[in-house]
Amino acid sequence: MQDLPDEALVVRYLNGDASDRQEAFEALFARYQGLVLGYCLRRLRPHRQDAQEAAQDAMRKVFRSLHTYRGRGTFKSWVLSVTANVCKDHWHRLPPARPNYRLDGEEVEDLEALERGLFGEIPDGRDPAAEFDRGQLARRFWGVLSQFRRDHPRELEVLELRWLDELSHAEIAALLGTSPGAARVRYTRACERLRQYPEFQRLLEELCQRPPAKAGGL
Repeated sequence: MQDLPDEALVVRYLNGDASDRQEAFEALFARYQGLVLGYCLRRLRPHRQDAQEAAQDAMRKVFRSLHTYRGRGTFKSWVLSVTANVCKDHWHRLPPARPNYRLDGEEVEDLEALERGLFGEIPDGRDPAAEFDRGQLARRFWGVLSQFRRDHPRELEVLELRWLDELSHAEIAALLGTSPGAARVRYTRACERLRQYPEFQRLLEELCQRPPAKAGGL
């Protein structure tokens, strides 16, 4: 059942017998719990415990609301739209706090996701020196994004959705309540602002000398 598409799993969860429902639940939960947690951690930073609680609430709400999914857009964007609403509710209940930009815990997972987006998966028979090199480049890139987050938090959101959550422009549009064209313009504008950072320009020059990236794109 792990190989079934999202829509088929939703149908089995809603209409199947007890065994089908349990298997569909486990498959969907395993497929989306990491995505939901990562989104909550970024939206509710630095309140990590609250973000973890929000992720649990979001997953519960996803399964309670499955009957409302109509197949307009991808299931992934629908899950994140539910998660976004849960995060907004949690955020309004939180006290003000200074953002925490340490690189630890789940942020390391974000860094690894960014590294995969820049360079692709690490092949078998990895070269330790090359692996260290790409890790250092990704860490430098993360430092630029941390500064960008302080300066342009709204612009960073669309970059994170594209690079870390690996959403298409259509999925980003559905999540943000806009058109795919507008989402693409917002993404392009965010990239243009990011290019104004000198360290980012230096990283681009180094990246241009490497093999093409798997996805994302600058």
